[in-house]
Amino acid sequence: MSRKRAKKLVKGTTRSAGPIDKYFGDRLRARRIMMKMSQDDLGKSLGVSFQQIQKYEKATNRMSAAMMVRVVEILDVDIGYFYDEIPKTKRSGEIETPTLTELALTLHGRRLIDAFLNLKNDKMRGAVADLARVLARGN
Repeated sequence: MSRKRAKKLVKGTTRSAGPIDKYFGDRLRARRIMMKMSQDDLGKSLGVSFQQIQKYEKATNRMSAAMMVRVVEILDVDIGYFYDEIPKTKRSGEIETPTLTELALTLHGRRLIDAFLNLKNDKMRGAVADLARVLARGN
């Protein structure tokens, strides 16, 4: 590979992370947090540094397919977790993060999700959803 070509790759003009990588990073971070796992713990499990996990989560670096296979095993999710809800790309090349992912990335969102998942039956979950709907109308 020529120096010029190598320089382009380093600058990220041809292989830089993009909006889909940001989506994958958000999903990675959301699941890691839901599992109460630190970046350091995940990194050790994958054989990489916590800084590398930060780079994946911020979409500074891309995750390879092989790395994603290892990630889904450690985070105990199906590979579809990363692919099933990929939002459509806008003409600008950007994508919108799904609201559920955004919720999971917030402190109160994580608390809400944890509490909701700990409810023992569907009737209680329905009551909580109804309460949230009523409270949202009051905004």
